[in-house]
Amino acid sequence: DLVQLRLETTQRIVVHLQRHLGAHACQYVDIERVATTPEQFLRAVITDSPFKVGPHAAPAAVKSPREAFDACLAFLSSACTAEGRPATFLLDEVMDLRTFESFPGLRHVQRELLQALADSPNHFVLTSRYVARAHRLLRDAGRQEPQPKILAQEILLRRQEQRRGGPIGRFDPYELLHVRPH
Repeated sequence: DLVQLRLETTQRIVVHLQRHLGAHACQYVDIERVATTPEQFLRAVITDSPFKVGPHAAPAAVKSPREAFDACLAFLSSACTAEGRPATFLLDEVMDLRTFESFPGLRHVQRELLQALADSPNHFVLTSRYVARAHRLLRDAGRQEPQPKILAQEILLRRQEQRRGGPIGRFDPYELLHVRPH
């Protein structure tokens, strides 16, 4: 079952990131589950975060979907560990943020997110089951394709091949995603 395999793969990446970076240095965000509204997304990201939260991201202070999304971008861009080191976020199903584009003032959510992530000192692992859409978004935003060109769906395909006894070898998300501990 592809859905179960996707969940297992994401969980393995989370476990590896936490083991190698420390649970205090990385945060998993299940966008598919928490991105019902920009306000709910902000609350979910901040509530479960091991990182310092500045006043700019206080959920009670936001008065509109636009303000909530801006506060979330500010948090993702500026969050840091208790030691002041860059944060690492795994944004699972990042393409699902597109649902925010129906809210007033949020027409280009995905492009704004990419720009904020690119300008941030933090580290981000983005997953999507929509590989072609993700590549097109990166290309249209003027960003280079991910290096290596591997997204979650491609990792899933490699895992499926491995389960069938294929030539993939041991699963190592760091090799695939070029994520290394600091």
